[in-house]
Formats: sequence, structure tokens, C-alpha cells
Amino acid sequence: MSKFNLTKKSKAIITTGIAVAATSGITTLYLCKDSIFKNNDAAPQQQTTTLEPKVETEKSVNVCDYSMVEAFQKGLINSVSDYVRETPYKVDTIKLNINECSNVRKGYYTQISNEDTILEKYITVNFIDVDTTEIPEALKKMVLKFAKQTNDSVQQQSVVAHEAFHATHDYSKYNLKIQERGNILNLEEIMARFIEFSYLRENYKVTGDSTIFKSNFSFYQYALRRGEINPQSTDSTEQRAEQLFVLENLFNQSNQNYGSIYDKDIVKCLKEAKDYNPERPNQYQEALDDVFKTIWDGKLVNVNPVSTGELEMPTLPENTQTLVNCLTTREEYRIDSLKTVQDTTNLFLDTQNSGNIK
Repeated sequence: MSKFNLTKKSKAIITTGIAVAATSGITTLYLCKDSIFKNNDAAPQQQTTTLEPKVETEKSVNVCDYSMVEAFQKGLINSVSDYVRETPYKVDTIKLNINECSNVRKGYYTQISNEDTILEKYITVNFIDVDTTEIPEALKKMVLKFAKQTNDSVQQQSVVAHEAFHATHDYSKYNLKIQERGNILNLEEIMARFIEFSYLRENYKVTGDSTIFKSNFSFYQYALRRGEINPQSTDSTEQRAEQLFVLENLFNQSNQNYGSIYDKDIVKCLKEAKDYNPERPNQYQEALDDVFKTIWDGKLVNVNPVSTGELEMPTLPENTQTLVNCLTTREEYRIDSLKTVQDTTNLFLDTQNSGNIK
């Protein structure tokens, strides 16, 4: 066994297939397994867009050092866009053809560790190099459109925001029951998408280009066109309505579509999680506040709609909930056993003390 553990946490996933899954917001394509690691300087030429990141340079914020919220609290950044500018990442250039297939990921972060010590973390986004000679004419237009969208620098940087959220959040430190931990892990993915959206929203407020809201966020583009939301508003009631509108759509997407994609990730984390300690305070509310804390229009806010009753907790994927139910039964038995042992011990000590008094 290698002394190093290499963990890839793939979150912004595009599943394998041959058509565009427009209803789920998850694009599917064939992908060659050929992949050459490059840094940003070696990546194919991209169009210049606003909010360009600083890559592999001297930086005041490192994704390994601070979370976005911590960086804001330290006065290092004022927005999601500031954080993305200062977050280093690599580009994985992938040759796309129709012969060999594997999952296409918009991005992921990798953690290299030695036992309990994290040695390195880095974020990767994909750049797709299309070999049109290998692709049938009937699919060529779709594939080129997919590649153009994936390679767009604004879209790539929104993925960096998404993955940076994952890379800088660790909920294993909280004392949680199994169901609570499952809920938090599910919410982590939803909030990573919310951060991804927030980056695009900040970009829209600068450029006025609503077409950047694609795929999972197309609902926001349609709402803008219909005049149902106003991201320029400074009214707190309107801002809260906008936040809830976005969160409700992301909750629904998780319930109906993409939640099951992350089933294996959540199950793995649950199996590796520490047991709930009934002797310590429960930290579910703290974990909820942690996952929902973010930057919105230059302010640090808690967008938690669950504790307030504004939205219901999203459901867990079926396989995850089945595991949670099994582990909860074991957890309850363990807690009851601990309580029985403690009660027996207390009774014995009381008896001993009573005998000593006599």
C-alpha cells in the first residue's frame, strides 16, 4: 500500500452519454480517456473575459489557508470574485473523440495526504480540445457547443469557486448524528453550487450578460428576462426573496436530478465519519450555519432557509437515506448501550458511597 493517499473529490460532474440532458442541467458526452496535465500558462488559448483569476502567482489568499468566509473576515476579499481571482488552479486539457468514453468533469479538487497530514490540495478545471475528425456529423454541433461552454473562462472560474468551497470546508469536526451528517453533506454540494452561482451573479452585475446563466442556472436567466428578480436591488426583502428563489431551485434540482450523482461521495463520508458522542453538545445548528454562511453583495450573510422554516430540508438520495437509516439504528443502539453502562456505573458508585457512609 502506498504511504500517500490521493483523494479526488469530483463535484462539478458531467456524466457519460450521448445526448444533452437539458432537464437535469447535466450535460452528457463521450470523452476520450487521454488527458495531459497542464497549468494555466500551457492551456489552449481562451477568449479574454472579465474577472480573470491570478494563477500560480504571489497571492494574499490561498485555498489551502483560508475559506472564503475566513478571508472575508480577515479583510482580504470583499466578494466571491475576489476569492476566485486569488485562488490557484490547474487546467486539465482533454482530447475529445468518440472512441473511448469516461466521465467528464467540469472540475474537481485533489487532496494528497500522508496518514492524518494533508500534504497538498489543488483545484483542477477541464479544457476540452475537440477532435472533429473523430466525431460524426450529426453530433458535431452539439459537441462543439458543449466544448465552447465548458472552455469559457467565466464558466471555468465559476467552477473554481465551486471547488474552492469544497476544498476549504470540513464538517467532520462537528459532533453530529448520522441523519444530521447526511443532511450537511448533501447541503454542502448545494451550497457549492450556490457559490458557483454567486460568482456568475457578480459577473452579471458588471457585464449585464445574462447568457452566462446556463445549465443548472438557466432558471435565473429566464427570471431575469421576465423581470421577476432584480439583482441590483438594495432592498433587504427583495434580496432575501432572490436568495430563496435560487436556493429553492437548487433544492429542487437536488431532490429531482443531480442528488443521486453524489450518492457514493456522501455514503463514503458517512462510513468514515466519527461516531456521535452523546457526552458532547450536539453541533447540528453550528454546522448548518457554517454551510450556509456566504458573501452576498459585499456582506457576510447566513442564507440558511431551513432553520427559519422558509424551505424544507432537501431529501437525501435513496441509497444514502437507506444507509443513514441502517447507521441510525446502530447509532441508537450504541447510545442506549452507553447510557445503560453509565447508569449501571452510577448505581454501583452510589451503592459504594452509601456503604462508605455507614
